[in-house]
Amino acid sequence: SDNEEKKDAEKPVVPIEQVFDILPLHGCIEPGDSQTLQFSFYGHENSDNAVEAVCQVEGGPKYKLQLKGQAALVQYSFDKHFINFGEVHYDQIAVAEIELFNEGRIPLDYSTMATSDGSKPQPGEQTVTPVEMGQIPPFSSRKLIIRYYPGVPAKFDKLFKVQVAHFEPDVIQVVGEGVFPRIKLDLPRYGDQDGLYAGFLAEAHQALNIEEPNCAPLSGRSKPSGKASSKYSESALNTSFPSEDLLECEAERLMVKKYAENLIVAPQPVEPVRGKKRKPKAHLADYFLDFGHVVAGNTCSQTLTVTNNGFFPVSFSVDRSVIVGSGFFLGLDRVRQLPPGETLSFNVT
Repeated sequence: SDNEEKKDAEKPVVPIEQVFDILPLHGCIEPGDSQTLQFSFYGHENSDNAVEAVCQVEGGPKYKLQLKGQAALVQYSFDKHFINFGEVHYDQIAVAEIELFNEGRIPLDYSTMATSDGSKPQPGEQTVTPVEMGQIPPFSSRKLIIRYYPGVPAKFDKLFKVQVAHFEPDVIQVVGEGVFPRIKLDLPRYGDQDGLYAGFLAEAHQALNIEEPNCAPLSGRSKPSGKASSKYSESALNTSFPSEDLLECEAERLMVKKYAENLIVAPQPVEPVRGKKRKPKAHLADYFLDFGHVVAGNTCSQTLTVTNNGFFPVSFSVDRSVIVGSGFFLGLDRVRQLPPGETLSFNVT
């Protein structure tokens, strides 16, 4: 159009010697010798240049050489700078990807600036692949795979950098939370003799900024008698807490976290069970079910509920071997894929 022609006419004309340069411009070559020539191109903003260089040999022919050069800005973008894994199993590797786009007309150099070799990440670390330096052709893209291994049930917030061309490195943030499958019974907890559970409860109170009670709060069922009752104080029964479930969940998380940290320092062998390899598991605080006094010859039954209070469907089974010959009967065997938030009832006789 006329406007475009007018704009082109207004552009300043760049002398050819400020675009292409040849060194040396002249010289003398002895018979059998050779001379190396250096061709330079100086890119100017959004320029597309093509010229013809002519080499004149005295007393001989002319040699023509076509020179072309194009200059453009380096343009790139990421599809995201923030990766939220959400809730992931703390003992499994979470995988995500980001994409780096070359939006310019020249090849784009990049480096992930990773400190690992791209293999399986260690607990609390992430890896990025490919780890080596690379180049993305014009108007193309490259996917980077990020793997993170929480190692412990806790929230994580990590950063890594990607160096693109000569620019300041781009910072990519990775967040999420390591969790574990869990269930909850509508029964009071039974503290251990060493007071470990009470210690985790105290730590949970501090972590949740809740006023710490003297002992573990009970649910709506009867209080344990005898030695078990010594684990609870009367003040605990009369104290109101913002969320008993939240407190127990945090105490359980701290117990599993401690177990996972010990496992990282001193890994335990995976022992085969019925031909299948089974990972070692943490032991949480026990529950207490009190039938009270039962008249000899009579049958007493209580209905319990089990709730999946985790983030993923959970499967579990009951080890009946511990109650064989004890007079107790458990109306629950194996449960598969109980959805989060769902409750299941069963009888204990």
